[in-house]
Amino acid sequence: MEKAILQTLIYADIFDYPLKAWEIHKWLLKKKCNLTDVEHALSRLLHKKKISQKKGFYVLRNRTKLIDFRINKKNASEEYLRSAKLISRLFKLIPWIKLVGISGDLSMENATHESDIDLFVITQKRRLWLSRLSVLFILSILEKRRRKNDSAKRAAGKFCLNLLVEENQLEQSRKDLYTAHEVLQMKPLWERNKAYTAFLQQNEWAFEYLPNWLTGILTDSKDNYSFNQGSRIISWVESFVRFMQLRYMGYTHTAERISSVAVYFHPEDMQPKVLTEFQKRSKKYLK
Repeated sequence: MEKAILQTLIYADIFDYPLKAWEIHKWLLKKKCNLTDVEHALSRLLHKKKISQKKGFYVLRNRTKLIDFRINKKNASEEYLRSAKLISRLFKLIPWIKLVGISGDLSMENATHESDIDLFVITQKRRLWLSRLSVLFILSILEKRRRKNDSAKRAAGKFCLNLLVEENQLEQSRKDLYTAHEVLQMKPLWERNKAYTAFLQQNEWAFEYLPNWLTGILTDSKDNYSFNQGSRIISWVESFVRFMQLRYMGYTHTAERISSVAVYFHPEDMQPKVLTEFQKRSKKYLK
């Protein structure tokens, strides 16, 4: 148990993210247990001086400075979350979108006033590229779209559409600790036709890494809605829009992965860096 807690704190430490006892239980790595077991193990680790505690947060030893940072980040995150909820409602005008959620730092209330807002979108089958174009159009009209060359100051509070998947391609091809966190950290803002449930079901493998995770759905809408996707004209437009966007992105994109049914649009692939750092810090703290 103590090793699992240390591993959980090590992973969170990579993101400068202190955890409360219930959060340690929720994100506990590969150890099914109850909260009481976690609290008893935390007491033992504190007694052994392997970890530190302040204001109800736990961190690795000598890392208490992170706690005040997290409290400040929570205030910034609440402001951005209100903005995300408000603007995401406009995407309901796009009939092919099944879910809009937030990912990245904001989903964990770990954003700063310099952060952007990462969006996660599930679309109807064969409507990914029309959906992407429509979302970017709305964000551009509102001057809320983060652009590639924006400075950190200009990017603050703007939206980055960095992950889109079609409803028939919800299972993540990468199955590791980093991706498990990304899957379960995503917070839906609204959904249609139980798209979030389908997403979790297609990624049940993530619970092997995080078996105590509890579903905390934040959706403010669970509309049951269907849209006829059989229109030949719309299908033709989808194909044309896909061709034009891929051609443009071929010259300018920084995407991690692009296919006809999914777009993972990140300036940098963090997975290998995070997993390598996790192994490095584990060797240091688990001696």
